[in-house]
Amino acid sequence: MPLKTDSIKAKEKSSVRVFPNPAKNKVDIEVNGFEPGYVKLQLLSVSGKMLREEKRLVLTGTEIIIFMFSEVPGFYYLVLTQGAILRKNKLIIQ
Repeated sequence: MPLKTDSIKAKEKSSVRVFPNPAKNKVDIEVNGFEPGYVKLQLLSVSGKMLREEKRLVLTGTEIIIFMFSEVPGFYYLVLTQGAILRKNKLIIQ
């Protein structure tokens, strides 16, 4: 059971901050409380259609990921997942 408790703690202490938001073609994604390893980034339309997916390596679990895109202006979701951690942020592209 300790493994389950650890994943619950990781879910609770992890956070994601996306800036600037609104953005034109690039955002900085500040991740905190993730485990060192790969994080999956997904850019979704408001209808849930996946537009982009990337895997990024985080070394310390707390760092800034630079995410570039060339989508048309509108509302999107940026989803980060790693194991039991799932964080969904709204993103406005100008």
